[in-house]
Amino acid sequence: MAITTKVYGKATSHIEAGDIDWAGDTIKAALVTSAYTPVQGTDEFWSDADTHEIAGSGGYTTGGFTLTGNANSYDSTTREERYDADNVVSLGLTPSAPFRYMVVYKDTGTAGTSILIAYVNFGADEDPAGDPFAVQWPTTGVFYMQAS
Repeated sequence: MAITTKVYGKATSHIEAGDIDWAGDTIKAALVTSAYTPVQGTDEFWSDADTHEIAGSGGYTTGGFTLTGNANSYDSTTREERYDADNVVSLGLTPSAPFRYMVVYKDTGTAGTSILIAYVNFGADEDPAGDPFAVQWPTTGVFYMQAS
């Protein structure tokens, strides 16, 4: 199965309302197990997913990786508003359990107000078991929204 990225439906409303400042807010990417089933249309806050987060070592801390180098841009040819960040790299990730998803969210410090933005579905459970782990974002960024 291919790796896919999906935007949570309610994230678009939060972005439009100015509740998410991609370049200025603390944006995290947390690893969660397959026990979490993303509900793209209704999941809204980190509290919808946080109970399925892994624990781990090798650069991973509770709450996930903090994304850096966050920037957004508009591509007029494709009509895409692109949200990009530096790639995620862990030199020796040892998770407490295999993970299936990486959930990207705005971290407010409180799970019930931390807004879900997007998630990466790895297509199968992943367990690096101390090996290097990296997510290289595509040229379109972590995610994008496209005008029709």
